[in-house]
Amino acid sequence: MALTSKAKATLLEGIVRSISKKLYGRGPKDVRCVCQGNVFLIRCKGILSSIEQCLAGQGPEGILTMQRIRRELFEKERELIKEQFETTEIKVEAVLQDFYYEKDERLLVVVTQE
Repeated sequence: MALTSKAKATLLEGIVRSISKKLYGRGPKDVRCVCQGNVFLIRCKGILSSIEQCLAGQGPEGILTMQRIRRELFEKERELIKEQFETTEIKVEAVLQDFYYEKDERLLVVVTQE
């Protein structure tokens, strides 16, 4: 039985929370997922740890350090998201992200096969 878009969105919210806790030591304070066809947009608020907040407060060099670390961890996160989704027989084509450090949030875009 195929999952509905709402069920997939709820599943994806849980996957993102779980993986974030595993990789970053804590999950986002708030995760919201919306679906448009086979594209899922996930908005995560409250993502920065206290160490990352300290780095961000140190100016451009601190932000670059944090971005580099987050980018490296995201490569692992991308694979984990794909693996977790594929256990439900949903194939993931792409996982993209963007950060907005000033607002302590990030956006993830997950594209699945139709």
